[in-house]
Amino acid sequence: MESRREQDYYLGLDIGTESVGYAVTDENYNILKFNGKNMWGSRLFDEAQTAAERRTFRSGRRRLQRRAWRIQLLQELFSEEISKVDQSFFVKMKESPLILTDKTNGQKYTLFNDDDYSDIDYYSEFPTIYHLRKALLMEDRKFDVRLLYLAVHHIVKHRGHFLFQGSVNNATSFHSVFDNLKICLRDEFEIELVCHSEEKIAEILKDKKKSKRDKCNEIFNELNVDKSNKQIKSIVTLITGMKAKVADIFADESLLEIDKPSISFSESSYETLRVELEDVLGERCGVIDIIKCVYDWAILADILDDGEINGKSYLSVAKVNLYDKHKEDLRILKQLFKENHKVYKEFFVDEGKSNYCAYVGFVNSNGNKKNIKRCNREDFIKNLKGQLGKIEKTVSNQSEYEFIEQEIQADAILPIQVSKDNGVIPYQVQEIELKDILAKAEKYMPFLSVKDADGLSVSDKIVKIFEFRVPYYVGPLNSYNNTNSWMVRKSDGKITPWNFDNKVDKDASAEKFIRKMTNKCTYLIGEDVLPKHALLYEEFNVLNELNNVKIGANKMNVELKKDIIENLFKKKKKVTGRNLREYLKSEGLINDDEEITGFDINFKSSMSSYLDFKKILGDKIDNYSVKMMVEQIILWITVYGDEISILKRVIRKQYDDNQISDEEIKKVSRLKYQGWGRLSRKFLDAIEGADKETGEIRTIIGALRDTQDNLMQLLGQKYTFLETIENINNKNMKEISTISYKDIVEDIAASPSIKRAVWQVILISEEIRKIMGKEPAKIFVEVARGTGEKKRTVSRKDRLISLYESCKDESKDWKKELEQRPEDDFQSIKLYLYYTQMGRCMYSGEPIDLSRLSDANVYDRDHIYPQSKTKDDSFDNLVLVKRELNAKKSNGMISTDIQNKMHGFWKELLNKGFISQEKYYRLMRKDTLTDEELASFINRQLVEARQSSKIVIGLFNRMYPNSKVAYVKANLVSDFKNMDNVKITKVRSLNDYHHAKDAYLNIVVGNVYYEKFTNNPLQWLKKNRNAEYSLNQMFNYDLIKNDKVIWKRGNDGTLKVVLKNINKRDIQYTQQVITNKGGLFNQQLVSKDENASMPVKKGRDVNIYGGYKSITPAFFTLIESEDKKGNKQRSIESVPLFMKNQFLNDSNSCMEYFENVYGLKNPKVVISQIRKNAYLIIDDFPVLLRGSTGKQLKLQCAVQLIVSQEQERYLKKLEKYIQKNSQRKDKKQNLPITEYDALTKESNIRIYDMFIDKLTNTIYSKRPANPVDKLKTKKELFEQLSVEIQCVVLNEILHLFQCKPIVADLSIIKEASSTGSIQKNKIISSSNNVIMVNQSVTGLFRQEIDLLKI
Repeated sequence: MESRREQDYYLGLDIGTESVGYAVTDENYNILKFNGKNMWGSRLFDEAQTAAERRTFRSGRRRLQRRAWRIQLLQELFSEEISKVDQSFFVKMKESPLILTDKTNGQKYTLFNDDDYSDIDYYSEFPTIYHLRKALLMEDRKFDVRLLYLAVHHIVKHRGHFLFQGSVNNATSFHSVFDNLKICLRDEFEIELVCHSEEKIAEILKDKKKSKRDKCNEIFNELNVDKSNKQIKSIVTLITGMKAKVADIFADESLLEIDKPSISFSESSYETLRVELEDVLGERCGVIDIIKCVYDWAILADILDDGEINGKSYLSVAKVNLYDKHKEDLRILKQLFKENHKVYKEFFVDEGKSNYCAYVGFVNSNGNKKNIKRCNREDFIKNLKGQLGKIEKTVSNQSEYEFIEQEIQADAILPIQVSKDNGVIPYQVQEIELKDILAKAEKYMPFLSVKDADGLSVSDKIVKIFEFRVPYYVGPLNSYNNTNSWMVRKSDGKITPWNFDNKVDKDASAEKFIRKMTNKCTYLIGEDVLPKHALLYEEFNVLNELNNVKIGANKMNVELKKDIIENLFKKKKKVTGRNLREYLKSEGLINDDEEITGFDINFKSSMSSYLDFKKILGDKIDNYSVKMMVEQIILWITVYGDEISILKRVIRKQYDDNQISDEEIKKVSRLKYQGWGRLSRKFLDAIEGADKETGEIRTIIGALRDTQDNLMQLLGQKYTFLETIENINNKNMKEISTISYKDIVEDIAASPSIKRAVWQVILISEEIRKIMGKEPAKIFVEVARGTGEKKRTVSRKDRLISLYESCKDESKDWKKELEQRPEDDFQSIKLYLYYTQMGRCMYSGEPIDLSRLSDANVYDRDHIYPQSKTKDDSFDNLVLVKRELNAKKSNGMISTDIQNKMHGFWKELLNKGFISQEKYYRLMRKDTLTDEELASFINRQLVEARQSSKIVIGLFNRMYPNSKVAYVKANLVSDFKNMDNVKITKVRSLNDYHHAKDAYLNIVVGNVYYEKFTNNPLQWLKKNRNAEYSLNQMFNYDLIKNDKVIWKRGNDGTLKVVLKNINKRDIQYTQQVITNKGGLFNQQLVSKDENASMPVKKGRDVNIYGGYKSITPAFFTLIESEDKKGNKQRSIESVPLFMKNQFLNDSNSCMEYFENVYGLKNPKVVISQIRKNAYLIIDDFPVLLRGSTGKQLKLQCAVQLIVSQEQERYLKKLEKYIQKNSQRKDKKQNLPITEYDALTKESNIRIYDMFIDKLTNTIYSKRPANPVDKLKTKKELFEQLSVEIQCVVLNEILHLFQCKPIVADLSIIKEASSTGSIQKNKIISSSNNVIMVNQSVTGLFRQEIDLLKI
């Protein structure tokens, strides 16, 4: 052990969201051993899910709880009066879902059981609730108080949305919503929307007879804009309910690559759509909201059509008219369909998927109404059209037939009262009706006018209940034992809508909300971020963007930058490239030909909040004290949102009339700011750093103002900012005294998936530290890009087609040519470059012969910046050129002759969007790369900017202060594996060992880079100014440091050791065992016929009322019981999540459940907890315990597949094809296999035989559900398949060997679509042996338990 403690070692880690690979080596890259095992392995775990789903359920629960609370308050207000008429009324309502035998009062009817008035009479008088509401509105007579309650109950329960503040006109006035749209377009896009007639646009939107396309065209004609304006056209398209591209709406090509590139308000739930859009658009989502308000206005106008009485629009009147129209349409339609009995029966009688019964949601069965699954309107109309086509149009039915056709065309046929369009109804529409109903009822029901001690009548309280919303910054009202509550009370007692302000301190609650919810600074631990629209944060964004701008080859000087801010950014909300060019020309600073680069067409940043407050406060905005006040107000606006009253109150509470007047507060309260930045005020304006060359000290914002460097450069090696930040963070970090999730991981500002991976890494590194007796000398870390971090991409083909659609090149139909090419062709970098260069050589402008494109002797890719110094293979650094052209001068830049000749063509490509500003700048650059730039390119290989990587490295620096921690980029390891003399194949679908191998290679590659450049490439470059180096040739040169060999080149050098180690097969494999959390069962209610096992409510029989299925198990337990003959037997049973705590506290108390549900006789617990993913060896075959179903355990293979290197290389080709094939657009046929794929029938058959051999002659022969006989039988059929389909089948067979919860779909060879599913009877006594293996996190320690003998 002493020798182990003296030995220095390296730790390599490959960290993903579902896995961690680790490797431990000595300084010569030999894998160390412990307990006879190689110290490397793959740790797998289920990816942690975000809190979004839990938050959605929690929000839904709160919404329903608050609605129930409002109804309860309403009942309390009515209870005394109703009890005079019917003491059991509320009980009957509560028990309405119950069958007669389960009701406490035994009364037949749900609502009315009077001698002279029953439910039959009620529904005869009022077919729908809207008929009742209309009657209460229109009829001046006394109504039963129960009828009043039912109407008010319905309004309070379905009160509408609260998107609009103020009067109903704000929601129902077209001028109001259209004016908001015009203001939005002016502020966001500088578009002045002028129309010939707003009234005409409103009429067009309301016209039911016009199609969406006609509406779009007519509105566009009414607007005074250029016909080619794609942005306005897309906005109008969206308003009329059609699909529009998000990229066109915002005139932002980067949005072509988002997950939802096109949207439509009419096709899906906007709430769901908005959540997806907000992740991408952020605050810009507000633009979509305002556009939707115009769309919603048209829907609302349609809903309220014919509902106007005495100048007011009543929803109930409109809905009754809708009911009458539906009734009349139905009469005509039935009369028409009766001419064809078969059609009539199919459409109106039978239970169908999209007929009339499915449309209304019920079917008459033996005289009873039976609820069935409803279809959407689109499917119903489609079916209706088809069925109508089966009816012959005759002279006698012509008028009815044509009426139905017209109504279908106008989408007005058979309207229903309850539809998704009801979501556009604002609460103000319902409130008008509520108040008028109450006002009329007060004449006949005096109790409504009775006032309490505070002067509030019952009617007042009903309106208060209706209007009341808990402000989001107050949070949950139930603060008892609620860790997620932050509400501050003024006094104890019951909270109601009418005493809320007396019971709750809204200001103090809001302060706590700010502290609780504000995100933390990216760089300074624990510091709150600034609002996105803070003056300081907006200035930072503008300066950071301006410091990238170049005029010609030079960055703009500091004085010019200040002038631009004063004369452009402090004058215009949106500064465009054209604005900048015109300003520079007016100042005589550039000529017509001079280039301005460094930004994308228009500036993304602005000083909009400065301009907003300048309008209100005038020049005093430039006073420091006023600026600080404005910053505080911006914070409050961001927090309080639409809560204008509280905003006004907190401003006035903090600032007197001399600082801000009432009129100014009124204007300020209309401003809308949303979102948070990522940096804190302390980071920008308090910490100081020095320029290492001049010694000058500045803050971050000061340096941005007074230098030409952007933030990344300020945080580089030229300044001391990064060291300052690290010192501050080290002081603020609490010392790690114990290794626990709570102390180390819980408070990290990261996603759950990152936290879970980080915790696994800590467990692994700590176990290795204990084994080795000391900290690692070096730790090499690679963190995989998480699911949320993966870049969204649009296909190359689609992007090119989109670009060429905008081109008006008459000489060639590029779009047609592109559309004829298969998607797969564009994987060729050369072909993609060909189209981005419009088919011309980038250095000569000559047309490229497409037929000779693949000939490397004719055309080649060239790197604009030398790849040996930058290792940059991005499209911004690649061009397609004729091979014989000598494009470079000795300094590595493109020659001036080529630049002068091709400048015009390159500019054309830039303007058309084929190349980026960065690529254009590189093409035109004349000066050599500076030391700082060269260092930055090296640094990119050594430093990772992503937050997940910083978290891991930061933790290691705290936990192991004596270890050197280095980051390794995945592309460096990949390049090493692909070297001609290395050729290490990585096949993800083969097994999970690649995680461990990558961790090992992280040590090898990381150490060479680290020792070559240390952690300061700039310092290395300056010390080794004349040293030749190439980032592409790092392993082709010896690297010796302080007489220590870091890398010895050649096949007999260090590479020999690496290849010997990488080919070792003793790799540890472990899977995290877990206890399930989350939902107790599947949240979807099922009927009594669908085998529900959990009642909707306690005491309700699932065989009568239905309930929930799929009860979630918390974990499993080993139970000993007696079989029918009295013999002892053992079984692995699941413990439901809802019984978890009871079972852990007293497992014996749960025995009744095991007896009743699982049918066990005299059960006794042997092992209380066996967790999910437990490693079991059943009849000599290793499996993981994944779950249970009925009497079966669901298991998963736990044996990693190993094949020969030749087979591994072939499976890599197969994997590439399968991945490519899965992304094809035409799912009806597989992508054809090309010569490049190198896949053949002969090789496929050899792989098929290999699989059979594995299932016959290796440990897989003991695999439960072994399909080897089926594969043997179907070999001849497999041989007859095309090579493409053979590949698909082989990929499915590979699933049989993977340690994942998946099965093989072998339906192509006429076998089951779920072949290989491993299930075993829960009674394990029938097995020969069942061993449970407890493994440590590394797999280097293990304990075996015989479950049949313990």
